[in-house]
Parts: sequence; C-alpha cells; structure tokens
Amino acid sequence: MSYPSNGEQPTLEPITIPLTLEQQVQVLLAKVNRLREAETARLANSTPIQVTIPTNNGPKGSKMATPDVFDGTRAKTLTFVRQLKLYTTARPKLLVNGQTKL
Repeated sequence: MSYPSNGEQPTLEPITIPLTLEQQVQVLLAKVNRLREAETARLANSTPIQVTIPTNNGPKGSKMATPDVFDGTRAKTLTFVRQLKLYTTARPKLLVNGQTKL
C-alpha cells in the first residue's frame, strides 16, 4: 500500500499469487493444445507431396536407396528434398511426369 503525501486515498498495489504446480501444468497443457490445433490447421491447408518412383522399369544404373517417406514434418523437409534431388539426378529416366508418359 502506498500512502501519498498530498492527502489522497492510498492506492493498493496488485498482489500476485504464484500458481500451484498443478495450475502451471494446466496452463502449459492449454498452450500445447492451442499449438497442436494451429499446426493441424496449417497442415490441413497445405498440399501433400506425392512422389511416384517406379521400381521395376528403366535401365539399370547405379544402385542407391530411394528417398525416405516424407511425413510432412517441417524438420525433415530439407533432408527429404536433398534425398529426392540426389535420387532423381542419379536416375533421371525413372522420373515419370506428364512429358515422359506416352
């Protein structure tokens, strides 16, 4: 409480009561749920990547592993793109698109 010297009413300062551990956990869980909902909405609005890699046709070339399956995780995007570029560079005749189909 502050006591002003000019005769006005004293002002009360807000008291902050620390949250219990259970309350802190509830607050954090609510934040996590909001983040999950936001990420789910973001993924629902994104376009999935579909890659078709034929396995039994085309000339035999150097053996190499196919790219890992991409699950949409942002952290794995750069790795997937690099694997895909490496694979399609090494085996360009296996890449099927609208121009190569007859």
